[in-house]
Amino acid sequence: VLYDSNEVTLDKMAEYTQSEDIIKRYEAYGWETYEIDGHDLAVVEETIAAAKASNNGKPKFIKCNTIIGKGMEETEGTNAAHGEAGVPYVDKARAAIGLPE
Repeated sequence: VLYDSNEVTLDKMAEYTQSEDIIKRYEAYGWETYEIDGHDLAVVEETIAAAKASNNGKPKFIKCNTIIGKGMEETEGTNAAHGEAGVPYVDKARAAIGLPE
């Protein structure tokens, strides 16, 4: 499982609505866990490869720490990046991170 952890919910920052440690939760379930920078694609690829290579019989859980709305300075890191609030900034953000139109 790749789990996107951006610390934001639809209506406010996750610190106000969530108190669990997701890594500890999945470790308690018996999963093998990893925690990485979800924006570093090389690290994502390496971690997926390591998880696939691990033959301990446990399911794998990869927590990818990310910043919601990365590249949209107007909403980056806030719940405003969810839904329609971020729409006016999508094209600018795509260009900023080098994605084609």
